[in-house]
Amino acid sequence: MRLLVRQQRLAKVDTLYFHADALSRLKRDVGALKEGGTQPRVDVAMFKERYGVTRKYAIPLLEYLDRNA
Repeated sequence: MRLLVRQQRLAKVDTLYFHADALSRLKRDVGALKEGGTQPRVDVAMFKERYGVTRKYAIPLLEYLDRNA
């Protein structure tokens, strides 16, 4: 896994690993939600429902998106 992180194929988010392409798509999708004006803020409940993830994944992903937006 360290090799894939060095090659930037995986990204470590908190204690979790995600494919870099999936994170890029997520970043674009959430950015489009915010820019579209329908969701100026993305909260945990909406994120969990929209992407079908649990709080365990939602919180680190939202923190990642907040840092890298």
